[in-house]
Order: sequence, then C-alpha cells, then structure tokens
Amino acid sequence: MKTSPELATIFLDEIRARDFVLFEEVVVPFTPGLCAITGGSGAGKSLLTEALRFVTGARVGPSCVRRDAAQARVEASFRVPSPGDPATGSLDAILEAAGVPARFEDDDAEALDAGSAEPRATTLVLARTLPRGGRGRAFVNGASVSLATLRRIGGHLVEVAGQEAASGLRRPEAQVEILDAFAGADGARMEVGRRHDEVASLQRRHTELAERAGHDALEHDRLRERLDEIVAVAPEVGELERLEAERRVLRQSERVLGCLARIESELYEADGALYERLGGLSREAAALAEAVGEDPGEGPDDDGATGAEGEHAERVRPFGRLSERLSGIAGEVAAVAEAARRRRERHAHDEPRLAAVEERIGALRALERRLGIGIDAAVDEQAELERRIASLREDDVELARAGEVLAAAEARLADAAATLTAARERAAPRLAKRVTAALAELGMEEARLRIELRSGSAADGAPSVGRAGAEDVVFLLAANPGEGEGPLAQVASGGEMARVMLAIEGEIADRRGSPLLVLDEIDQNVGARAADAVARRLGALARGRQVLLVTHLAPIAGAARHHLRVRKEGRGRTRAVVTVLADAEARRRELAAMIGGEPPSSSALREAARLIAKVRTDRQKGHRAGRRARTVRRVPQGTPRVGSSRRSSG
Repeated sequence: MKTSPELATIFLDEIRARDFVLFEEVVVPFTPGLCAITGGSGAGKSLLTEALRFVTGARVGPSCVRRDAAQARVEASFRVPSPGDPATGSLDAILEAAGVPARFEDDDAEALDAGSAEPRATTLVLARTLPRGGRGRAFVNGASVSLATLRRIGGHLVEVAGQEAASGLRRPEAQVEILDAFAGADGARMEVGRRHDEVASLQRRHTELAERAGHDALEHDRLRERLDEIVAVAPEVGELERLEAERRVLRQSERVLGCLARIESELYEADGALYERLGGLSREAAALAEAVGEDPGEGPDDDGATGAEGEHAERVRPFGRLSERLSGIAGEVAAVAEAARRRRERHAHDEPRLAAVEERIGALRALERRLGIGIDAAVDEQAELERRIASLREDDVELARAGEVLAAAEARLADAAATLTAARERAAPRLAKRVTAALAELGMEEARLRIELRSGSAADGAPSVGRAGAEDVVFLLAANPGEGEGPLAQVASGGEMARVMLAIEGEIADRRGSPLLVLDEIDQNVGARAADAVARRLGALARGRQVLLVTHLAPIAGAARHHLRVRKEGRGRTRAVVTVLADAEARRRELAAMIGGEPPSSSALREAARLIAKVRTDRQKGHRAGRRARTVRRVPQGTPRVGSSRRSSG
C-alpha cells in the first residue's frame, strides 16, 4: 500500500510537561502541517520548543525545574514511519543498538495481524526527568537510555532553528545530506558508503596477510633482533626479584663482618686496643696500692663488698680495689672480642658470589632498559616473538590475490564516488541559485548562497574518498552587501540561519523524509512585506510534514493549520498555560491581538479575518482535497489535553 505523504514523515503527536520552567502540568496535542505558537511578549511562547529541546537531549541547567518542585518531567510522543522505512534507517539502527522497542499503534497492529495492511506508523515516546540538584534520567519507549543516546535519537526526530537554538544545518554532514537530497543522490551516497566499507574491510585483510606472510623484511629483522637480545640474556620469570633479595642478604653480611672485625680489632687485636689499655691501667693501680702500703687482705672480698662494707673497702684499700675492677673489665672486653671473632668466622663472606649476583642483576636491568618492559614481561614476549617469527611465512600468491581483489574494490569505490561527485556538481549551483532567490523572498534581498565542493587528497595524491564521498560540502553565505562570504556555520546569525533553513527546506522537503522542523521566531527583523512571503513559504513547506513555528507576526501565524496560544496566569506562583485555538473566532481574535494589541480593534479584527480568508483561499488553490488528510492519534474523550484542561473559543 502506498504511504501517504503525511505518514512518510516524522511528526510530533503530543507533549506532556510537568513542573518544567513555568509549566505546572500541560498536555499539548499536535497535528501534521504548520503549527503556530503565539502569545504576548514575555508570555513564554518558546517554552514549548524549550520543552521539546529538553526531551530530545539538549543540555540544560537546574533552572528548568519549576520553583518549589522536586523535579521536571517532559514526555513527547512522535509518530514515525514503520521500521525498515528508508527515511528512518539511521534511527532504526540507533534504536536497535540502544535496545529500544519499536511499538505499533493498536489499530495498526490489528491490521497487521489480520494481514490486511502493512503497519503504517509507529509511536516513539521520549521522556526525560531532571531532579532539582540531581542527575536526570532519559527513556525511549520506556527503556532507560543515556543522555547521549537520547540526543542522537532526538537529532533524527527534531531539527530546531531560531534565535537561541543551534541549527542542525550547522553540521557538515547535514549540508552533505541537503545537497544529496536535492540532487536525488541519497542512493549514490549510500552506494559510496557500502563501497567504502568494502574497501576498508579488504584493506584490513590485505594488511593482515602482509604481516602474517612476512612481506615486510624490516619487521622480521626487528623482531629477530629483539628476540636475540632476550635469548642472549636468557631471563627467567621471577629471577630479578630472587637475585635482588640475595644481594640484600650478601650486602648485609658484609656490613656484619665489617662490624665484627672492627669490634675484635678495637677491643683486642689492634695496637693500643682497649684490652691492652685496661690491663695497663690495672697494673698501674696495683703498683700504686703497693706503694701506699695497702694491705691486700684488709676488707671484705670484692665480690662480697656491698653497702657499708663496700664503702669501708673503698676507704681502706682504694687503689687495690680499682686495680681489681679494671682487671675484671679487661677480662670482659677480651671475652667480647673472642665472641666477635667466633661469629665473624661463622659468617665467612663469599665475595665471588656477590660479584656474580651484581653482574647478573646489571645484565637484567640493561635488558629491561633496552626493551622498555620488565623481565617477567620479557620472558612472556620471548614466547610471543618466537610465535610471530615462526608465523612469518612467505605466501606471495595469497597476498597478490588479496591485492588484486582490493584494487578492483578501490576501482568500484572510485567509480561510485565519481558518480556522486558529478551529481553534486550539477546540483550545487542550481540549489544555491534557488535558495538565494528564496532568501530574497524571505527578506534577505542581498544575501547570496554558494555551495562549494572541497576535495581532499590522500598521501599518494589520489582523491581521498570517505563514506560520504570524495569531497566536503560547504555552504558559503554572504548575508549583506559588502560582506565577504563565509561558511554558513560561522557567519549566519540565528535568524539568518533559520531563514536559510526555511529556504532550503522548501527545496528539498518533497525529496526526503525530513524530521520535525521547529522554527523559533524566524520572523525577527522581518517586515510586513516579507511576512507574507515567509507565510507562503511556510505553508508550502508544511505540506506533507510538520513545522512548529514560534512567531509574533499575524500573517505568519495565520498560515498555520494548528494554533496554540501561550499565556501566563496566577499571582505569586505564576504558571504558563497553553490553549488550543480550535475555532475560527478564537484564531481571529488572537491574530487581531497580534496585529493591534489587546483589546483588538475592529480594524484589527477585519484584518485578521482577511488573513484567515486569504490563507483558506491559497490553501484551496494549492492542495487537492486528498492531500489535506491528516492521520493523528485520537485521544480518549475526557482526557485533559491542554494546560487548564480547556479549549478556548476566544
């Protein structure tokens, strides 16, 4: 069954927002086609587009949480073509990678079960929460996803342009897609992508074969040299740690032996050792005792002289007692020296072993420095090097065959890229001319757009072909007289970018399944004369797709099929309320207020009625009845849909 233009595009079905900025709780329905969002100055017209940006992954701060609320939550329901539709190929891949289920509408699922029709569209529900002071969460069809994934999905659903929003048109890949859509070269670009992937795969295979076959003798020599270095040293796992532990013991033994030798020498062996000096002092004291006539037998024994008896002995024979004590100390010193000698003999120092250990450690450390890895890793690498060298076998036949296959694939890629380049070269000046003419209609009379194809070159001088072709596509804009042209992404203001997008989308809308387009006040600095042209352009652009437009100009709002009014109400706790202007009188009064302010004058009301009638006449001329059909998910009766759960008639 042929899909209608409405169902070939992505469109927003509903937004639900709770505690988001000034929204307390709103449920806003949408339909395909052009939807105008209006309201007085400062009424919060852009809140709906901000909510849409939030739920499609835009970075926000805590200020988006309504005052005194715990968290903000926004949910958006989209209708998208069924899985497998060419318009959603990239989107389907993202959803599948993220594990997001695609859901059919109930009536479509029943039709599919009955075998009566293909499912025509699916519902994709995006939701995002942001607690005050905490980390938010994102969901797609109930499945939790990362913010990055939500942002990627959102980029396939919504394109936002305006004074404050970055346009998707700034992305280089978007400019490529625009030119290819206009040229009818989407299929050619996809063919280049397939051929590019084929060549990349064959190049990897060829490289693997070259390495495995040992085609590069330098690589073989490098591996052989590295292996020879390891084999020459012949390290073992854990060897360095064992040797360093042994060296610490040997070096400590050297210190012990040196200390013991010094003790023995200083106490007993050396000339003037302590033992010798103590003996001399003892003899000198004994001679003095004899000279003064001390009686050796007077007083108690030295060992038993304690307390008063010891003091008495010191008084009656002081020098004799000193001699005896010095002699005893000399005996202790001799005993200590003998103990040191015996211990030194037990710790005989193996000088050759220490030298051998030091030499081996030096060799291992030098190997580590040359290899840049540890000894244990070197042992592992030795086995790996032996395996790699053993695997380097000459196999020129297979390598040559792989080279032939690769060359043929590269030729096919070059042919596909040349076909794509030719289509782009034919289309670029035509698209630039038509967009420049459209910009003049949209109030940018002096603007000029030029599309430049910039080819890259590989290292060998041949054209460099990527997945999107052999050239970059760059949109160059000169917005005003006397100004040089520059890349669109760098020189265009928000309003200029939005109007460039509007001009471009008008040229390619019928050539691709475009996402929802959100235009936030593109009518800035647009006068009354240009407003009619902008309105006509928007009306044409919204045929078979959905455009959300925040505007302050009545002629532009009057071109919309669906009209939402945003206003603030309440004191203290201000809230924004969204009202669907569901009938002609409600729209007439809103357009009149946009023309002449509140309350609307009779002349403003007449002008508003004229705008509505003019749009109706233009629409009847531009459409057949069948193309005005819209497929929108029904909402059960009694379900609150908007703001304060009411529709306004004026």
